[in-house]
Amino acid sequence: MPLNLEIMKKKRLAISLAAVVVIVPILALHKTPAAACAADDNSGNGATAPWEKTGGPPGLNVSVIYKANSVVYAGTDTQGIYKSTDDGLNWVAANNGIERTAVRDIIASGGSVLAATSSGCPGFNNVFKSTDNGTSWSPTSGLGGKIVEAFAIKGSSIYATVGLGLGGNGVWRSTDNGNTWQVVSSPIENGGKIIVSDNAIIVAEDNFIWRSTDDGASWDVVEQFALTGVSSFARAGTKLFAAENVGIETSTDNGETWDFSLFSNGAYSLSSNGEIIYLGSNNKVFKSADFGATWIDVSNGLGHGGIRSLLFDGTNLFAGTPADAVGVYKSTNGGANWGPAASGLPIGKDIRSLISFGAYVFAGTDGDGIYRSSDHGDNWVKTDANNTLLNQELVLAFCIKDTALFAGASNGIH
Repeated sequence: MPLNLEIMKKKRLAISLAAVVVIVPILALHKTPAAACAADDNSGNGATAPWEKTGGPPGLNVSVIYKANSVVYAGTDTQGIYKSTDDGLNWVAANNGIERTAVRDIIASGGSVLAATSSGCPGFNNVFKSTDNGTSWSPTSGLGGKIVEAFAIKGSSIYATVGLGLGGNGVWRSTDNGNTWQVVSSPIENGGKIIVSDNAIIVAEDNFIWRSTDDGASWDVVEQFALTGVSSFARAGTKLFAAENVGIETSTDNGETWDFSLFSNGAYSLSSNGEIIYLGSNNKVFKSADFGATWIDVSNGLGHGGIRSLLFDGTNLFAGTPADAVGVYKSTNGGANWGPAASGLPIGKDIRSLISFGAYVFAGTDGDGIYRSSDHGDNWVKTDANNTLLNQELVLAFCIKDTALFAGASNGIH
């Protein structure tokens, strides 16, 4: 049935949060005798000595986690893709050709891995392909200059959604494992997340969910009130789930109709395997073994930050924590316990301030508190993990007075 899109389309719900400035008590740190000259010592040979890159505080914002052929891929916000061949114990760069890109989605097809990338340089707004497990990447044909949001596979075809695909160019298809792409005629202009379920292709667009059961020849609107947009799709058993920031949409009829329910902790990401489904929310991961009827908090040891990426491969569970410098956490027991899984990932947070104090170097980060190094920057540890007033703050400056170190943060002086 024809649709009047100008009437039906609604803008997303905007939520504004008021900023609160808090002045907190000053915390003093003991100064060692070596500090008397460390802070003021300018006698080194920094003008002539070569520079070496230190280890830096670990981690990186990870936007997508994907596994294919026993290789786990982590798509980052700024530095392309990193990969692990030992289930997240160690990571290495796998971004030759896409080094300075944001990775929005990853998928494997026909022995190749595809990455949807974007960058301030238009030449990197494309789908890139690797035939050597991420060692090198080359651009594909048809989507150059476009920002691809997500992938899904149906039969022998790969579908890709395109943001701001004006003129009905929001869905594209490849029938040759991603080498070339052709537009799929549709009313969708701002393609978002996508999932294939049996014979249905389901695409999120702003506050709409669209569905096609004839390989994209025709499309129906099946949901008009996903007001905060869909950030993730998943399927557990025969039930479909859509994460919508403030709640969850579910469908028991292959996406033909949807029901919404609020989720108090927020709903950002989903991952499932068989009948088990995990949900990433604000600072927590939840698990359901009864198709979403009940959700159990499985966040012991997990880092902080809204969980924007999840991967459950049936054995291991990975979570991307964008507000935590570790970047990636892993659980081997279904979320009962978590541990950092970011060895080899580069520095995750912008460093906003540095100071030498006693036998240590302190680094203030952009939104992840303070880190400390006792070995000239080779290794760093978080100093404020248990300080809820500081451990997620922007630290702009340090100052030494007498035997105390002061930190100027976005919420006051510590």
